[in-house]
Amino acid sequence: MEKETVKKEIAAVGFMLAGCVVFALGLNLFVVPCNLVLGGTTGGAVVVNKLFGIPVGTASIMINIPIMLIGWKILGWKFIARTAATSMVLGAMIDALAWVQFPEVDPILSALYGGILLGIAIGIFYQYNWSSGGSEILARAWCRATGKGTMGQAMAIVDGMVVVGGNLLLGEPANMLLALVTIFVCSKATDMIIAGYDKGMQCLIITNKGDELYRLVQTKYQRGMTCLNGRGMYTGNEYQVMMTVVKRAQFADYKKMIKEVDPAAFVIVSETYDVFGRGFKEIY
Repeated sequence: MEKETVKKEIAAVGFMLAGCVVFALGLNLFVVPCNLVLGGTTGGAVVVNKLFGIPVGTASIMINIPIMLIGWKILGWKFIARTAATSMVLGAMIDALAWVQFPEVDPILSALYGGILLGIAIGIFYQYNWSSGGSEILARAWCRATGKGTMGQAMAIVDGMVVVGGNLLLGEPANMLLALVTIFVCSKATDMIIAGYDKGMQCLIITNKGDELYRLVQTKYQRGMTCLNGRGMYTGNEYQVMMTVVKRAQFADYKKMIKEVDPAAFVIVSETYDVFGRGFKEIY
């Protein structure tokens, strides 16, 4: 058991380092050259860099230190210790890779690709319980101390203040629009990493011919189904509710099979973000 825990922790550290590299590349290749002021300590660090010439990584560590001291008493030392580790490594990585830059950078493409790389990195941090600090700590501390608002609301307020104030300080208010694009793309990339990208289609089929449908599905795809007993509240009739998850490429064939077996079936289809288990992939 202890060996397994050590292996998981080593893997988590490895992914944290990988996330720091991806984040640093996204920042140095796309965000900093275009003066994009995003939320959190990273946005503040870009402003400090442009105004005073302090390296972005060093500035982010400097900004994070008082924030972590604020969060220490409220959030506990374990969370802050992991945050400090990520913050220090990330700051060092940003400065170490500051030389990696494109000769010319298109602002719109920078907003898009910067958002993708930053989102992937943040998704890795969340997936393995790391935090780079900044607005997340302030949001957690505020919610824990006051009991008011949600994490999302608190982070939106802090990040919004950094984006608006930072771009006005740099005299580039138009960059606020590009920053919003980056933040949007970043959030989508983060969701993809956290929720997964092996999407499937969940089908709920309300029918009187569940056994026949199952035999056809089993013969063609060797895919399991779950049968639930249901009753129509209006008619009072008993039905079989067949539940299954299929791969996107199989969905068109499934519709044809359902129509072939029971054209009167009532079918509900919803998209799933990730599917684990036999026929798909193992739980990680």
